[in-house]
Formats: sequence, structure tokens, C-alpha cells
Amino acid sequence: MKEFWQKLSERLTGACLQLLDQHPGKVIGLLAGLILGLIVVLLGFWRTLIIMLFAGAGFYLGKRRDEHKDFSQFLQTFFGERK
Repeated sequence: MKEFWQKLSERLTGACLQLLDQHPGKVIGLLAGLILGLIVVLLGFWRTLIIMLFAGAGFYLGKRRDEHKDFSQFLQTFFGERK
């Protein structure tokens, strides 16, 4: 019986890797949608929306840092004096 589960595990792993290799956008989109749907069901819409906003802001700031862009310029753009 152990051999059966081992072969099944190897086949499923191979199929998943092949699917990910041939259709990466579809697989990533499916997983992202599944996770987002579960979060909405478990936490509710508004809490999920707030989490997504903070995650998006963190991604944007991290991207700016990776690109070696000045953080003070970012702050000046959003919170600087208005003309």
C-alpha cells in the first residue's frame, strides 16, 4: 500500500509541475483567486480589502527600494506642498 501512495504522489507532483510549466499564468491566477476567496469568506470583505491595500502599499514601497529610488522623493510627491 505504501508503494501505491508513493507512485501516486510522484505522478501528481509530475502533473502539477508540467501544468505549472505549460500554464504558469493560469495556475498562479487560480491559486491567487482561491486564496483571496478563502480570505474573504473567513474575514469578510472589508477586512480583506484593508489587508489587500496594505499588501499593495508594501509591494509598491518594496519595489521602489529594489529600484534604488529615493524614499524622500516618494514622500514629497504625496505629502509635499500643493501649488
